[in-house]
Amino acid sequence: MLGSSPAKMDYARGASLASGSEGPSERFVPDLKLAASVAIFLDATQSAGETPDGVRLGLRVHGTVDGPLLKGTVPPLSASMLVDVDGIGTLSVRAPFLLDDGAVLEIEAIVRYDFGADGYAKAAAGELPDSIVGGCLRFLTGHPRYQWLNRAVCLGVGKLTSRAKRIDYDVFVISPRLTVLPSATDETPNTPNEKSLYDRLGRQNGISQIVDDFVTGLDTNIQLNRQNPKIAIARARVAPSERRGRITDLLCKLTGGPCDYNGGLRHAHAPMGLTEADWVIGGEELVKALNKSKVKKTDQEDLLAKIETLKSDIVQGR
Repeated sequence: MLGSSPAKMDYARGASLASGSEGPSERFVPDLKLAASVAIFLDATQSAGETPDGVRLGLRVHGTVDGPLLKGTVPPLSASMLVDVDGIGTLSVRAPFLLDDGAVLEIEAIVRYDFGADGYAKAAAGELPDSIVGGCLRFLTGHPRYQWLNRAVCLGVGKLTSRAKRIDYDVFVISPRLTVLPSATDETPNTPNEKSLYDRLGRQNGISQIVDDFVTGLDTNIQLNRQNPKIAIARARVAPSERRGRITDLLCKLTGGPCDYNGGLRHAHAPMGLTEADWVIGGEELVKALNKSKVKKTDQEDLLAKIETLKSDIVQGR
């Protein structure tokens, strides 16, 4: 029934403050999480001149991607920009991100540039002034570790520096969060009543089961043990129960649970010399364990995004 959609009902409650009604109201507000900083280098610019739609420019670019969730390169490619009579540039691009761990992401983006009141004339003369950059980004991939990006809404913001012939922008993942706003007479905002990822994974018992299945998968993965014999050596030095307990405490703390983790992540993984290939297999085994526990895809994506922030402390080999 159209009139009984939960999403519509939530939005209606959120509109109460704007409509002047008293009392607290609920609204979705964005949480921004940095995924990566992207540097795009302008290799060549080709102008088609002043067309009926505006000044049409063809760009040849390449770039780098570096951040807590994504690391890699943007291979050489072509993009198209249209500068309208108001000096607003619109860049349309579909391009691959080649990540260091072997994953390939496709990005679709519509990005806006404000070149100023004389931006059209300058673009017609073959010049692109400095500009603030902003746009909505969409990622697509079939790689298991980055499935969460298929659902993500992403924002890119930064600047074009004409003299340096480069565009620098940060990519943020937008997570909508339901928040209770205070009434006009209430100076203390209420906090949202939503379950943490720790709760959604089944708290201590649920995480312990996931860890048991994850560790079993790692220990019995023939390819992993063949490509990195150091893992078996390091594993033999720690009691199985202690190893599982450390990983459980880590995931418990990482997901908002009441656990303490003092395992020294970098120090603990240093003897294994884990590589990108090892990291990929580890991610695949974790997804298998999550699926076995019937963890929702959205919760899997949240967990994998949090674990991705620990990668620099875990992957230390080449």
